[in-house]
Amino acid sequence: METRIGAGATYVFPAGALDEQVRLENRHNVAGQVTYRIAAQPAVNIQIQPNQENTINQIRAQSLTITNGLPNSLYAVY
Repeated sequence: METRIGAGATYVFPAGALDEQVRLENRHNVAGQVTYRIAAQPAVNIQIQPNQENTINQIRAQSLTITNGLPNSLYAVY
């Protein structure tokens, strides 16, 4: 499955929605910052490059919040 996260949007996967990992796909020719937070852990900022994938690991069925700082959509594949 996949979830499209629009430009500038925040999406929350509730606890139990994801098992261990999710792949973030930047399918556009732009770079930008993406922020994610697993449950109450500190937020993590990543710089995602054009047409790049990043994997978030060790979710362990906890909630996951993703904020898309890209000017285009970001896709979460799980």
